[in-house]
Amino acid sequence: MIKTRCCGYKGHWECEGDYPDHMVPVGEFALDSGRLHSGRRSGCRRCYRYCDSIKNPEKNPRNNAISLRAYKIAGGKKVFYELPKEKRIELRRVAKDAVVGTTPRHKSEFGQSTPMTKRETTVVEGEQVPEGWVYVVYNPDVPSVLKIGKTFPDGIPSIMSSARRFGRAELADKFWFDRAYKAEQAVHAALSSYNLRTLGYADCGVELFKCNIDEVRGVIENERTVL
Repeated sequence: MIKTRCCGYKGHWECEGDYPDHMVPVGEFALDSGRLHSGRRSGCRRCYRYCDSIKNPEKNPRNNAISLRAYKIAGGKKVFYELPKEKRIELRRVAKDAVVGTTPRHKSEFGQSTPMTKRETTVVEGEQVPEGWVYVVYNPDVPSVLKIGKTFPDGIPSIMSSARRFGRAELADKFWFDRAYKAEQAVHAALSSYNLRTLGYADCGVELFKCNIDEVRGVIENERTVL
């Protein structure tokens, strides 16, 4: 195997864990037509990604709360990038839910609010994961009102954490679908007569329904057969 020395970036080598002598296989260096002698970049792909993250604030995990949360969930940045692409996408979606939330924003009836602190929010765009859970959550103090929504494969913990910010919350049930968004929309349509908005409540979310869990289970099982 032919190797060549990686120059790293300002004394830092992302590849050092696997190549402590900084001699990296040639295949790890991207082609660069500007390099007349070698035809490849002076740093390996890992070190160039690190350099790019430092120079580009949007890619720097120190300025990107979503990336930082995704790395933490995975057990570290190195572990994160060793995962398959599909798993990395799932973790970023879970991290995004935890950082920026999943509740749609509606114009406030009280006018524009002023934040207590200033912060920058970075939105990570990527491939959507179609599969996931259709879940049912309720407050034990108001058992007749159920929140029916969808989340991605690892999103249930974030959903429960968000629900418990405003009171008690219990997970009544969850149902796996290969097309979770489509399943959620079908369930909402089937239960539209029970929706709190339909019943005349304007000051609530669109995912709240006044019915019992058995009715919801019946509708969801029916949609599972259809989908």
